[in-house]
Amino acid sequence: MFNEAEELIKLYEDPTYTKCETNQTITTKEDRIYGGDLEKWKGLVYAIKARLLLRNIPNVDVSQATCQKIVDAADAAINQWRKGDLLYGAWFGNEPRYNYTGGTGEQNCVWSIAQPVINSWESRANKLGDAIPSKFFMVDLLGLHDPGSEIKCGLADSRMGYANDPRASLLMIARTGPQTASNVASTQVKLRFLENNIGMGTSFKTVNFPNLYMGAYAGASNGYNAIFTMEELYFIKAEALYWMGHKAEACALAKEATENNIQRHLEFFFKQYPNPNYKEDTDNKYPGTATASGVGFRAAQYWNASVNAFLNNEELLNAKGTSVLVKKVTDRGNEHWFFDPTNYTLSDLMQQKYISMYLQPEQWTDLRRYHYSNKRNAYGIGDANEIVYPTLRRPYNLYSAYWIDGLTEEEKENTWIQRINYDPETEEKYNRAELQRLGAYKNYKWLQEPMIWAHKAGEVKSLTGK
Repeated sequence: MFNEAEELIKLYEDPTYTKCETNQTITTKEDRIYGGDLEKWKGLVYAIKARLLLRNIPNVDVSQATCQKIVDAADAAINQWRKGDLLYGAWFGNEPRYNYTGGTGEQNCVWSIAQPVINSWESRANKLGDAIPSKFFMVDLLGLHDPGSEIKCGLADSRMGYANDPRASLLMIARTGPQTASNVASTQVKLRFLENNIGMGTSFKTVNFPNLYMGAYAGASNGYNAIFTMEELYFIKAEALYWMGHKAEACALAKEATENNIQRHLEFFFKQYPNPNYKEDTDNKYPGTATASGVGFRAAQYWNASVNAFLNNEELLNAKGTSVLVKKVTDRGNEHWFFDPTNYTLSDLMQQKYISMYLQPEQWTDLRRYHYSNKRNAYGIGDANEIVYPTLRRPYNLYSAYWIDGLTEEEKENTWIQRINYDPETEEKYNRAELQRLGAYKNYKWLQEPMIWAHKAGEVKSLTGK
C-alpha cells in the first residue's frame, strides 16, 4: 500500500497524466464526491498515506524519523484539502464526503434510520435501532452527570446538559423509560446505557435507551458518509507528535479537532431541528433537555459555557459572581479534563480520538494497535507503561468455548477480537486454499490473531513483514 500511495502521488503531480488531452471528462454524475477534481483526490492519497504510516505506532517503529513522516503526510493532506474552492468551510475544507439525496434504497445515508441495503445481499443494514451505548462510552468518556446515582445518572441539567462532553446531546436523543429497575411505575427521560453485552433486564426495552439515529452521520437519510475526516488527520498528527515528545502541541491539535467535531454535529442539529419556539434574546436553538416527544433546546449562553467548560475547564458564574451556573468538568461527571496541556496523557489523546471517530471504522484499528490497553489487563504502552483506555473491559456473556475456557484470568483479559470472521458463503467455496494457508479455515482462533501492526512491541520490525 505504501508503494501504491507513493506511485499515485507521483501520478497526481505529473501533468502528462492529469492534463492529458485524451483524459475523459468526469462530472458529479461519475464522481459523487469531487466531480472529477484531481487536486482534491490527491489530498485523500496523502491522508491514506498518513493513516498507513500511523500503524507503525506503537508496536513497529516509533522512531523520530517515522513520526516525522506521519506528521508530514498529515500536513500534506490538510494543506491539500484547504486549497482552492472549499466545499465545507475553512476548517473542514475539502474532506471527502459521500452525500446522499434521500429517497429509496441506496439513495439513503448508510447510517440513517432508512437502513439501506445494496442489492439485498451485497451489504447489511445498520443496526443502530437495536444498539445500546456502553457505560464506557457514556460515563467514562462522555462523562454523564451523577454517575454514582442510579436515579440521577443520565438526566439532563437545564444549563449543563447531560454530560461533561456536549456531544452527548448531539450523538443521541434521550428517551422515556422506567426510573430504575426497581421502580418501573415512575418514568424519566434520560440517556441510559449498559455494560457491554450484560443484558438489559426485564424492566427495560430497547426503546427506553437512546435514539442513536442522530448526529452528522446518522441523523438524516439525506446526510453524508465521511470517507475521511479532517479530525482524523489532526489526531494522526497529534499522536505522532506525542510520541516525539511534543505533548503540549499534541494537546492543542486534539483540542482543535474536538472543538470542530462538536461543530460538525452541531451544524447538523441546526439544520435538522430548528426550534419552533425560538427567542432571539436568548438564541435558544442549541441542544438541551429532551422531552418524551424528542429533542429539547437551551440558550446559547449555557451551550457555549458548556463547550468552554469541556474544552478549557472553566466555569460560568452569574452576573454577580456569587454562584456557579455551569461547573468546570473537574467538578462533575467523570471529573476529568481531557485537554490539560501541563499533564497531557496518551489516554487523553486516544479517548478523545475515539469519540471524534464515532461510527468510523478506524476506531477499531486504534483499539487493536494499543492492545485494548486497560486497567484490567494492565497492558502498559511505551517506556512509561501508559494505560490508554483505563476503564475499558471485555464484554459480558462471551461464548465460553472461544473466549473463556482454558484461559487464565490474565489470558482472558488479554484475549480480544482482532479480526472479523470471513464470509463462509463465498470464501470457503472460492478461496479455501488461501484460508488453509493462513490457518484461518474453520479456526476460531483466527479471530484472535493480531494484525501485523498489532503484535507486541518489537515482534514485528516492518509493516511489510520483512
